[in-house]
Amino acid sequence: MDEHETCKHCHKYDKQMEQAKAKVEEVKKKLADLQKNKPGATKEIQKLTADLEQKKEQSEILRHQALGNRTKCPILNKLKSERKGCSKCQGQEKKKHRARVENPLQRVCVVDKEKTPEIYLLANNDVC
Repeated sequence: MDEHETCKHCHKYDKQMEQAKAKVEEVKKKLADLQKNKPGATKEIQKLTADLEQKKEQSEILRHQALGNRTKCPILNKLKSERKGCSKCQGQEKKKHRARVENPLQRVCVVDKEKTPEIYLLANNDVC
């Protein structure tokens, strides 16, 4: 796992994401200051709002690219496959509580299509 923490494949966009996040915060701060100090400067506010949206969009694109890199990481995929084959990990997985939800419904019956379409769900138990 230590190998994965420093993996260049997964952490390729980290610096760019941090820079984009800092730019978004900077634009937000400028926008808030402008709205407090000069509420009548609509053109500047619109310009900053558009800039903020653009920065957020770029940040989102970088985040999606980083996620794509992490899912394709050879080190992480190797760790996942080892975990699937590990008997100790499988034992822990079996210990986890899982709620079983049974579906007693067997079929759907539509009654009187012409006048009023009503749907009745027929269950294993008797229904009045």
